[in-house]
Amino acid sequence: MVNKFLKGEVTMMKAKIEANTYQKFISEIQDFYPKKTFGYFFSKEDEEIATDYYIFSEDSRKEENVMERFNKFGKYYENNLNAGFLSSIQESVAIEKYIIKNKLKKIGVFHTHLRHPPIFTKVDAEFHPSENFWHLIISLRNAQKPTIKIFEILSNVNFNEIPVILCDQSRNIVSIKGYGRQKVLNSSLLKMSINNQISDCFTIEDFAKCGELFISKTMITNEQYKRVFKNHQYNIGEEKFPVVNITWYEAQYFCEVTDTELLTKEEWELYADDQLDPFDYEHHNEAFMKVALYSENSKNQLQQVATLKPNQYGLYDMQGNAWEWCACFESKTEVANTKGGSYFAFPEMCRKTVDQLEDKDYFARDLGFRVKRRNV
Repeated sequence: MVNKFLKGEVTMMKAKIEANTYQKFISEIQDFYPKKTFGYFFSKEDEEIATDYYIFSEDSRKEENVMERFNKFGKYYENNLNAGFLSSIQESVAIEKYIIKNKLKKIGVFHTHLRHPPIFTKVDAEFHPSENFWHLIISLRNAQKPTIKIFEILSNVNFNEIPVILCDQSRNIVSIKGYGRQKVLNSSLLKMSINNQISDCFTIEDFAKCGELFISKTMITNEQYKRVFKNHQYNIGEEKFPVVNITWYEAQYFCEVTDTELLTKEEWELYADDQLDPFDYEHHNEAFMKVALYSENSKNQLQQVATLKPNQYGLYDMQGNAWEWCACFESKTEVANTKGGSYFAFPEMCRKTVDQLEDKDYFARDLGFRVKRRNV
């Protein structure tokens, strides 16, 4: 399975959902949290718009043979028993009978990611094959701010992200999600108290010279963040941990106060030093575990920065531990790139080619940032 988007390819499949159905679906999925969910979207036989859905209740995940099948992918499934879902044969048969009886048809399949962004992975392809349907992934990594992506499965090796088209009951298009987002005022910045006594929260040793840039060797830590924003709170012993649950606006504000900048997507990719084989999906990767904290070696927890070896540019945790916000120079754009994967991530999510767009007011327990300077 090649984890990529086919840019510019004409999409034949359209993911149309009735707007009321869509809102009801999101609300109900949130009510299920922290339970993993899986199901189908239905339309009438003569239509191609989802007007109903079904959430499976019988999960075979904990059956011994099913657990073995999941666990072969790595420690993520051993460490998280609510990760992965496999519907029972009995319930699957019952829903097929329901579809026939009510003259419906399946047009979409969905499942939740409880810790990951809505990224389509090899595991998704194996457990939820859906070449005949569009595939919706709803991420509850931040349960209050669910994020959704829909994919068209073009073959067993390629997939393409497609927009969510919402329609009213008269089948008129009312919204196209993923092609423009509503601006949300980030009021948390107004509450941030700047430490006026600070001269600089960095030392020259905090930066590595990368070409013409000086990049922070680690992600910004709780300790560094508190030097700037004195009301920042964290647990005792987590001074050297990456500061997380940070929005793009908060990261950008930190940069403005400290005369630093977020890395651009291109700069981040240039200095990521990605050693992952683009066709390797093996979770247990000894070489990768020397430089990256991810699902296989993180013990399911955020770790102190610089726990492992730096990459060839002297940068720590460029892959794994926590996702990193990147710069965005378009003021009208309400999304920004995040890169690198996290302690929950599969290796394929950590590749430097993976772009995970998030709303700028989004935050998560595995999302932080690092900075750069032109001089030190």
